[in-house]
Amino acid sequence: MKPLLAATRPLGRILALAAAWVALGMAWPSAVPAAPVEEAPVDERPMEVKFVPYVGVAGFPDIEDPVRFTAGGSFRLPLLHWLDADVGICYRNTRAFNGQLHVSQVPITASRWLMPVPPVYIGGGAGWYRLSQYYEQFVGSTVLRYTDSSISIGAHVGGGMLIRIQDDLLLDLGGRYVVVDRAEPLPQFAGEIDPDSWSFTIGLAFELSGY
Repeated sequence: MKPLLAATRPLGRILALAAAWVALGMAWPSAVPAAPVEEAPVDERPMEVKFVPYVGVAGFPDIEDPVRFTAGGSFRLPLLHWLDADVGICYRNTRAFNGQLHVSQVPITASRWLMPVPPVYIGGGAGWYRLSQYYEQFVGSTVLRYTDSSISIGAHVGGGMLIRIQDDLLLDLGGRYVVVDRAEPLPQFAGEIDPDSWSFTIGLAFELSGY
């Protein structure tokens, strides 16, 4: 019996050492702090409301007046990291019928902008368009002024680029094409007014903290 015990002792030592080695290997990861794992950076835009005042040029393709100045502003709300919504108002004017009829347009619009590849955005929307017109007629030394206004529903498509230039400031370059119902001019003029228009604008988007 003793020779058998003597023969099994080396095997027992080997098995004990192997078990200790396995146990040490299993305990080692929990005993030593794990090295920090660097995650791939995620390209996410700050989810903050933006106020965007802008200026630009606008034109009416079916009215003979040349390009005119436009100005406005909007509040831009991020809905998702690739989708924005905005509500805005602007002012633009022109002249029709050989410059005799003054026409101005004040749209209040709502838009959705997709950002498939930032900083580029594309989209469109609809709005409430107030069209005002006036005509001055000189009768001797008297000036007669005729005015009228109407409200129409219009739609627009457009796009642009929203480029970050500071931590809380972005440059907004945009363009739109607007389609609006035709309007009747003042009785002194025959025909219709086609208020469809295009615009190119440049603005600054100020990020408002707290959203």
